[in-house]
Amino acid sequence: MICLTLNMKDYHAENVTTTANSIVVNLPEPVPNGGCEKYNLATTIYTISVSYLTCLDNDLNKLKEFNEQTYKRHYKIQNLTPFTEYTLKLTLSNFYVEKLSMDL
Repeated sequence: MICLTLNMKDYHAENVTTTANSIVVNLPEPVPNGGCEKYNLATTIYTISVSYLTCLDNDLNKLKEFNEQTYKRHYKIQNLTPFTEYTLKLTLSNFYVEKLSMDL
């Protein structure tokens, strides 16, 4: 089972292109656990958590968040608002990681 899950390390997305309405990122190749290099990992699910502040009518800021999921290593996050700072958090998982984290 350990050779079917990916190494839980810090993974980083690489910003490829930023436009007024989108961000294109290259997502990292998952790394197998030590001693498992000869095994193929199960398909990786990339979850990108996108958060940003939005201004409310009473001059207060509210943190908003949405998630994008993909199996592809090159991904475009669309429908963004110009002049807004976005924070991206990346999570990698696969079928076996999710099975190990479930309470059985």
